Amino acid sequence: MGGSGRRRWAKSPDKMSPAEAPSPSFRRLHAAYLDRFGEARRAQQDGKRIVGYVGNTVPVELIIAADCYPLRVAPIYGGTASADGYVESFSDTDTRLIVELFMAGELDFLSLLVIPRSTESYHKLYLALRELKRVGATAAGPELLLYEILHTQKASSRDYGLARTRELAQRLSLVAGVAVDDRALRRALAATNRTRELLGRLQQVRRSARPPSGFEAQVVASASLFLEHQVYNELLADWLAEATWQTGKGKRLLLKGYPLEHAQLHRLVDLAGGLVIAEDGDWGARMAAPLIPQGGEPLAAIFGHYFSAVPCARLFPQALADHWFLEQLDATDIDGVVFYLPTPEDIFGWDFPRQRTAVEAAGLSWTLIRQDVRVEGEQAVVEAQLRDYLAGLDARRDKAAGDPITTS
Repeated sequence: MGGSGRRRWAKSPDKMSPAEAPSPSFRRLHAAYLDRFGEARRAQQDGKRIVGYVGNTVPVELIIAADCYPLRVAPIYGGTASADGYVESFSDTDTRLIVELFMAGELDFLSLLVIPRSTESYHKLYLALRELKRVGATAAGPELLLYEILHTQKASSRDYGLARTRELAQRLSLVAGVAVDDRALRRALAATNRTRELLGRLQQVRRSARPPSGFEAQVVASASLFLEHQVYNELLADWLAEATWQTGKGKRLLLKGYPLEHAQLHRLVDLAGGLVIAEDGDWGARMAAPLIPQGGEPLAAIFGHYFSAVPCARLFPQALADHWFLEQLDATDIDGVVFYLPTPEDIFGWDFPRQRTAVEAAGLSWTLIRQDVRVEGEQAVVEAQLRDYLAGLDARRDKAAGDPITTS
């Protein structure tokens, strides 16, 4: 998502009102979601090595096996004044925000930053950060590693990716001084599979008779990327057991489009009287991916998961990439689809015409949001659009089947 570095982000992003009275476990999860580096910085001060990564295709199990703290680098608010001097203004906002943090020294506490080549924007990010070091635009910054993982489901791509994954394990061993061996990988895998299992339970609750609000569910799921897995697993288990969440109400919606690394759109859907119960992307519902098999060689099993089982813009063949989304369109608890493609968006929008056709073929209606919901002044427009869309869903019950209502 591009745009000017002078854009004004919404005030008090993703805050909850006192009336919502969240549970103690949610307060900790929400704090980690808001202050995304906070827990990692505290761990680093206690002597832990922190390894940052970008995107959802870096095998965090290898980082854990090296006795390091895995931290997803995913800023969602802030200025880009310094980055704009080195990165094109039409580059993804996410990329420019990371460049800004890098130049400001905010990532210096990382021992290593792993960037996968799973999208063109991530590759450009790696090249930009490397160039900033070369020209002396920043005095420090963590070591950089480009993780060359391809997602075309061919034997040659699998062999290449597995070799690069073994190299990643070796690099992490050198950085941490700890061998990334089968025993350490199995321990790491037990922790991350437990996270996936609990996130699966969260998804079951979201699609139950008493689901949490979309906002709360998105915050709870996202917090897993900023906490150590053992800590997160205990907090999520407590939150599920407490069952004190704000109950979500209204038409049940599926989100599709640009991955939402924040809960602002979920909040606006809540306010408009709807409920997001699933997201097709690497944040939210699909974080509860299938468990990684624990038999055989753990490194190969871990690589296979990130190679073919997680959402990725470059996953091919297309039928594999579309499978989860099309499966959701057949679910009886989905009332409509919200496409989120804020301008200028140059990756996920290419698939929109085909996906829109699939939604209509399933007898569902859709709406397309083109505003960046993080930007001050855009939220009222989006909320109004969502209210109109949800009103149309109510009216749709009186319309003939196969006559989808659309808004743009």
